[in-house]
Amino acid sequence: MKKLLLCSLALVMVVLAIAGCGKSTSSSSATTKELTFNGQTYTVPKDPQRIAVLSNSVLSMLYAVDGKAISRASTTDKLAPDLEALPALGQTANINMEQLLGLKPDLVLGLENQHKKYESQLQSNNIPAVLFNYDGIKDNVPMLTFLGELTNHQDKAKSVITSYESNITKVKDAVKNQQPARVAVLRATG
Repeated sequence: MKKLLLCSLALVMVVLAIAGCGKSTSSSSATTKELTFNGQTYTVPKDPQRIAVLSNSVLSMLYAVDGKAISRASTTDKLAPDLEALPALGQTANINMEQLLGLKPDLVLGLENQHKKYESQLQSNNIPAVLFNYDGIKDNVPMLTFLGELTNHQDKAKSVITSYESNITKVKDAVKNQQPARVAVLRATG
């Protein structure tokens, strides 16, 4: 009886050892997903929990689709209290990387024209980053869509986009009979 028990135990251990040596079927696709913005594909965490945001314009859109962040850029602009409470990482174009890395983000969102200089440092710390090539108002809908997919809040993003497009239509309708004015648009970030 003792011999049978020992043989059974040995057989179970051999089976477990062989199963443990088998090829792993899990892949990074279990923890990541691919999203596209303006023709560029990004590999991002499937369900990011610690999103560091380096630009307040991106932060506003992230929160519009019910996303959450762990940081923001410094600004003199008035922010909502929940955004104001986030740690400020410095001016948009001059982020404190030591502070950012200390937050241990699982994803960083920024702007390509201002944050590309940090890309190699993020890569060396194995932190995925999406640096948007954002071109102003024409990219608002694609960015809201991207952020909705990123945060798994696609329905909220669709709702925000519908409201946004409705407001654009209302404004266009309200001014369609007015004489065009010469306008200069100045945009500051930070």
